[in-house]
Amino acid sequence: AAAVANGTGSHRDAIFAGDESFEEGSIRSVEALLRYPPVLWEGWGCSLAWQGKAVGAAPLKQAEAWADLFFGHGELPMQVLWPGQSDDARIACLGLNIVRYNIGGVGCCPGEQRSHRSRGWHAEIQGFQPYPPEAPGRASNGNAGFDWERDIEQRHFLSMAVERGVDRVELFSNAPMWWMTDAKSSFGGRLTRADDFAAYLAEVAAQARSSWNVPVVSVSPFNEPSAQWWRYPHDQEGCTIPPSQQSGIIVKLRGELDSRGLNDVAVAVSDENTPVSAIKSWQELRLGAARGCVARLNVHGYDGLEPWSEKKHPGIRAQLRRLAQVEALPTWMSEYGGSSKHGLDLAQSILEDIHYLRPCAWCYWQLLEHHCSWGLVEAEFVGPSDGVADVKLP
Repeated sequence: AAAVANGTGSHRDAIFAGDESFEEGSIRSVEALLRYPPVLWEGWGCSLAWQGKAVGAAPLKQAEAWADLFFGHGELPMQVLWPGQSDDARIACLGLNIVRYNIGGVGCCPGEQRSHRSRGWHAEIQGFQPYPPEAPGRASNGNAGFDWERDIEQRHFLSMAVERGVDRVELFSNAPMWWMTDAKSSFGGRLTRADDFAAYLAEVAAQARSSWNVPVVSVSPFNEPSAQWWRYPHDQEGCTIPPSQQSGIIVKLRGELDSRGLNDVAVAVSDENTPVSAIKSWQELRLGAARGCVARLNVHGYDGLEPWSEKKHPGIRAQLRRLAQVEALPTWMSEYGGSSKHGLDLAQSILEDIHYLRPCAWCYWQLLEHHCSWGLVEAEFVGPSDGVADVKLP
């Protein structure tokens, strides 16, 4: 753009020699670039989380078929996903290149409060530090109670995704470990051990880089943290963390990542439920020390149980975009979901996000859902306690 504005370079001279109108056009081009700075597109993605646990626990052939569909290229025979069908149709693979891996908070151990409202086994994501460091016998083992054999199912699906070309992995937290909350559960409550939480996320990120060999590009420590519905017992993992508390966690997390040599791993915030909540949170966070530690803004595209609509909320996406541009921060539409069966709401949301928010990545929540139309595919997640784990289509 600078070269065009200054009229330098042989390309400019060659064009000007035969087109006297180029100068006016180039000025308009520069003005457009200043008003609409180019976005480096990173890709399309989804969260693993519950679908990751369910598919990762399924028989290998079946898990590989879903991994091919989500992250592979080309086409996949319908019969591979839906055995027994006579239909010989083939489905185009999505070729997603971004996944968001859910760092869980479930411990499955004494003292933990388990929610009777849980959506099921698939929504109970095991964390890697089931006991606090001060628990009897934990400090003496030298690893502060970390157990890297946990959450094997979701990690299995994560490795399949990377094998098929996923080149960006974001680690995100729905809730801290159960013992870090006032409810002694990851299914609701408030964070009480912020420093432990930041250290926990950084340690998982270091493990993912060094031992899992996955391309971790960012850590998102919060999930809809300003929402008022994270009361124990909830039906899924979640935790209330207001912006005033988020700020200290962001600073601490940045330091914990840097101390482990993960200077290039970005901290993304705050994954609020709506663009309005995202604006409110960032307007507070940007005034403190957290501003220098944040490398990206993440936002979800919900309006209650409906998609965020420009018709109902004109100009809000653009307002968030301008806030990000002032700070020279990229944005991700990091989570979207909906129950529409015709797909028009999905298409409309993508178009509006690209046009008004201008994110550099767009991620669906989960493509595969258990007895719920929120995903692109509705299925039944059969748990290990019911026999052999399986993902069944209707």
